[in-house]
Amino acid sequence: MEKGKRALLQFAAVFMTALAAGCAAAVYANSFITVEGTEGTASYFVSPLAQKDLFEDSEIFDDLFAGDVRDVTRMAVIRSQLETDGVYDGKKRIDIAEYVNRTSTLDEEEVTAEYYLDDLVKWSNFGFSYETVYGTQEELDRFFAVGTGAAAEASDLSVADYSLQTELTRQALKNSVQAAGSDLLSLRIIAEMPGSLEEWKAWREEIGETADIGAVLKVDILVPRYYSADGKDLADYAADLEEYITLRNLLVDAGNQLCYNFTDYSSFKSYYGTDRSNIRYCYQMPVDGQLCLFTNVPDDLNGMEEEEITGYFSSFGKSLYYNPDQVELKTNTKVTSEEMRTFLGYYEYAFGEGSRVWIGVDTAYPVSDSLARARNAFMRFMPYYWQTVGAGALAAAIAVWLFVVLTIYEGRRLKEDGSGYGIVLRRGDRIFTEILVAAMAADGACMAALAVAFGKIVRFEEYVLLGEDVDPFVLAAGAAAAMFVLVRGALSLYLSLVRRLKSRMFWRGALIWRLGRQIRKGVLSLYENSSIVSRELVPFLGIVLFNLCMGLFGGMIGILASGIVDVAAACLLYLERKDLQSIVDGTRTIGEGRFDAKIDA
Repeated sequence: MEKGKRALLQFAAVFMTALAAGCAAAVYANSFITVEGTEGTASYFVSPLAQKDLFEDSEIFDDLFAGDVRDVTRMAVIRSQLETDGVYDGKKRIDIAEYVNRTSTLDEEEVTAEYYLDDLVKWSNFGFSYETVYGTQEELDRFFAVGTGAAAEASDLSVADYSLQTELTRQALKNSVQAAGSDLLSLRIIAEMPGSLEEWKAWREEIGETADIGAVLKVDILVPRYYSADGKDLADYAADLEEYITLRNLLVDAGNQLCYNFTDYSSFKSYYGTDRSNIRYCYQMPVDGQLCLFTNVPDDLNGMEEEEITGYFSSFGKSLYYNPDQVELKTNTKVTSEEMRTFLGYYEYAFGEGSRVWIGVDTAYPVSDSLARARNAFMRFMPYYWQTVGAGALAAAIAVWLFVVLTIYEGRRLKEDGSGYGIVLRRGDRIFTEILVAAMAADGACMAALAVAFGKIVRFEEYVLLGEDVDPFVLAAGAAAAMFVLVRGALSLYLSLVRRLKSRMFWRGALIWRLGRQIRKGVLSLYENSSIVSRELVPFLGIVLFNLCMGLFGGMIGILASGIVDVAAACLLYLERKDLQSIVDGTRTIGEGRFDAKIDA
């Protein structure tokens, strides 16, 4: 094949392959919808055959709507905890025991305390601090019972055993102690109780009492940052150490849970606001014995009957009504009653008797939210979709045909006598076959990596280095350009492989084959000179093995023996070399014409 024609066919093959890859990339890039939701980015495949259906009847809408139902359900439950009359109430009194145990039945005798909502959220946000104290169960119980330690002087109110006093007496004792100073009981415990085991032992010895180390407890006292809603310290609510530890854990758990919920509340309320979302919801839930509505619609639904609220939500286009009491579902969506029961089942404690759920989607899409963006992308059909598919298929077919033609004619050259064709190797064919195979594998790996990276970028919009508003066709063009470079390199390697196969040089050009030949030559050379091997090489290997054994197992004596053997071997080699030299000299003398010379052998 002529050089110019060959170069033209190669360029055409590479170009057609890159064009087919670019068309495939363009179709792929325009077949996914990426939606940003509350849980991150989600990608959905859209078949061109599905464009005939309404967006509201598609699987994409069903999936997005189910996610929104799950989110607004959690949002409504959190609102019932944080709001009063539809507005965040930082002064809302939170019973910490009731809140932490809201998913289970609370014992009526459970110790508890009430704190303001804002104080619990801020306390958790700042972090809970502790101070460690040491003392016996009796010493610590005395603090919580009467508000003072064992070292304090007894008053008239504490003449009896405090473990038998009534709650009224214990509180009177605490009040009398607090009247003497303004410090909190928790701080007094931290100040008066030893902060280490050594301090406790020294204190016991100082007051002349026996120190029983086994009875000492290590207790973390919560440093008070806020008063309770009644203006008390947390320790004031405990009658003994056990109750204090229970209260401390309840307060920490309540604060952390409320802080976490408050974070979700802030983000969800903004995300599902009427001016930012096309989702409309209304949840009727019992709060403190009264049915309250939690909704994001601008209209006042209070005082409306259930049928009226249901009709109101039906006007939005897509809606559902769910009655948990009777497991009744009315909807024109594909959400099932089993799914609703699952969504509400996580918050069963919040959906008591009389609870109702209304959720709708304003299908006019007045707001650009995830649903609206997904709808716009769903309805936007890729221009010239089938033309692009056809062009890609045609380019792929032409590329395959060109590769076949290049494979057939590669390396052929007409012989000088015109008797046929011969195969001509090029300069690059001299490299080892292993290097060629490795280069082809590396090129293929680069193509695979390009495809994976392109798919990841398209499906999840990871335009960190490219920017967020990159057109899919620009990405497809970039992928086609990269494929052009990779295919050009792959074609050169492929044609070299073809020439090697045709000239039967694939195996002969391998490094393994050449090493094998050298090893074979060496073995044959040793066989042909077996007398030298038996006289020189075998004794040498024997001496080496003897030296290794003596060095490893013989110790000092072995090393000396090895030295003697080595000296003896050197003497023998010297004598053999001397005799050989005399033979060579005698032969040279005879060659010079002195036929009467003798060789002493």
